[in-house]
Amino acid sequence: MSDDVEHIVSRRAKIVEQTRRDVWSCVLAVLEELERQPRSEYWAVNDLVRRLRLKGLERHWYEAGEHSGSKQLYQGTIVVFDDPEYPCSLAYRHARRIAPRQSVYWRGLGYFYASPLMFAEIGPNEQLAFGCDFGVSIYFGQVPKIREAFRRRLLLQEEVLRRLAGMSEPITSDAFRVYVAVAKDLGLRNIARSVTGASLGSAATNIGHSLHPIRVNQTLRDQETLADLYTSTRHFISADGQQPMQNEIWTLESRDVHGQEKLAVSFHEALAIINGRLRFLTPSTDCARAGGMEWLTT
Repeated sequence: MSDDVEHIVSRRAKIVEQTRRDVWSCVLAVLEELERQPRSEYWAVNDLVRRLRLKGLERHWYEAGEHSGSKQLYQGTIVVFDDPEYPCSLAYRHARRIAPRQSVYWRGLGYFYASPLMFAEIGPNEQLAFGCDFGVSIYFGQVPKIREAFRRRLLLQEEVLRRLAGMSEPITSDAFRVYVAVAKDLGLRNIARSVTGASLGSAATNIGHSLHPIRVNQTLRDQETLADLYTSTRHFISADGQQPMQNEIWTLESRDVHGQEKLAVSFHEALAIINGRLRFLTPSTDCARAGGMEWLTT
């Protein structure tokens, strides 16, 4: 890889890392308000979007709620609350059909996500646009069964990442096969499904995708055009994926349930693989521990 390409990937990685840190600070501020006074999903979405805008994170790529008429409200975020006594709401297949609920209030269990669209200057009148995801499942309760579900999902992630870091030149199907093997051993299955694109095939069931760049010039600046282009050109980590993972930034984002349980847990991570070195970018699990989930260990 040339020094110029390595430099650009490293620059993008730094932006993704800082942006994920900024998103977490906004999620944490929302959580602090919810812990002081339980409020609805609808309120939490509005508050998260407001805080992201104060950080300058106004553009996004993922259109949560676009099939439910809630796209303008979500603004690239997802907030879903669940009932710790009868969890099931977090087991949604995809977020393009959900809508924030005014009647569902925070009870200590939920999922928070944001998808800022970021930019890096690469020359006169030219930029790179690329996605920057952050998502985290949160639980502030004591129920052993729920805590065990979180720990099991963390164990899955740590083992997949450990094996991936040991591969010299992984392609996307390698990472997917590792996930399938580890998930089977742990009794976990991914319920998330992608619905974008004309025909995703096996990519509809994936565990993540690239955070690749798109060249932006004066004629390609509209947010919706950029979001559509980015969405349709992502490389998925799926069973038949043949994309080299070297020299790119990736998300790992499976949403997993144990056996026939209906509690889905996801830690939406980002990693960069540059010159064979794997680097984690503001791990959401570290953020969760720092935000009050100290018990989240394997």
